[in-house]
Amino acid sequence: MQFDYAKKRKHTIGKLVVMSLAIVLPIIAYFVLGFIYDAFDGNDPLDLEILRILVLVVFELVIAAKIYFYVRIITSEDFATNYFIKKNDERNVYIKQRATAFTMKFLLYVLALGMVIAGFFSQL
Repeated sequence: MQFDYAKKRKHTIGKLVVMSLAIVLPIIAYFVLGFIYDAFDGNDPLDLEILRILVLVVFELVIAAKIYFYVRIITSEDFATNYFIKKNDERNVYIKQRATAFTMKFLLYVLALGMVIAGFFSQL
């Protein structure tokens, strides 16, 4: 498989535009949650305000990190080549597929066990 930098760059520019627009969403959510809380109670306790600010900062940092990563892919062809080759390596893909399959099997067994246990608590 040949690496096409121009195609990946164009795709990454689209992701960058979406992430640049998404940076406004946590700010909007911060104010909307504040208005909803004010409508019901009126006084905002300090711990809730700190939690809202913390969530806002964490989401903004995650989005900013993604934007930085996308800008780095767009500006540096070497970085983009190394990243996409490492990301699409067959060994890594195989390991991820095996881990996903194991997780799904494990969750099915846990859910089956949970259904059996929940059956004992049934009122019927």
